[in-house]
Amino acid sequence: EGKMALIQRRVWQSMLVRRLVVASACRCQASSSSGKELKPIEGSHVVPAAPSHSSPSLFYDELANKFINCMMWDGKKSLSARIFRNSLEIIKRQQIESRGDHVTDPMEIFRQAVENCKPAVGIVRIKRSGRTYQVPTPLPERRRRFLAIKWLITAARERGGHGMDNRLAAELMDAYKNEGAVIKKKIEMYKLAEANRAFVHYRRG
Repeated sequence: EGKMALIQRRVWQSMLVRRLVVASACRCQASSSSGKELKPIEGSHVVPAAPSHSSPSLFYDELANKFINCMMWDGKKSLSARIFRNSLEIIKRQQIESRGDHVTDPMEIFRQAVENCKPAVGIVRIKRSGRTYQVPTPLPERRRRFLAIKWLITAARERGGHGMDNRLAAELMDAYKNEGAVIKKKIEMYKLAEANRAFVHYRRG
């Protein structure tokens, strides 16, 4: 109910701003035709536009939208979104067949799978004295999320099986259980960072 009230309030605000803009345009047109300068309406202010990636829908999920955009191929976003929805349906169907009434929300499984795949430390190549070193460095949240999404999509495409939706569902379930190719890739990155920890001081240089 609170979200619906917020959406209605935003719609009313946008309608009010639209009316003020139209009234201001009419006043400017009247002033230009009469040659008189009119003052702006008191108490009126310009409401900043909402971000282009935001949506008033109750079902909008920023992480899912980012995942769909990264999986998109040749500009076919509708196909990417359909594959993502089918993979979530497959995950739910598998849970119903195996566990009956004890079903976890597929979106929660997706979020936890991405969270499990996020690496905390990455490798950055830094050149010093003519030599290139692989220096471990902590990753920002945006980079961690990008790597997790990229690894999941790549592993699903390289995985054996029929249909991208089936392969993506299997990869998400493996990542949810802290298993699979993506978790192994993250562990390999941690091992590489541990092996090159002697070069950490180059990051401060």
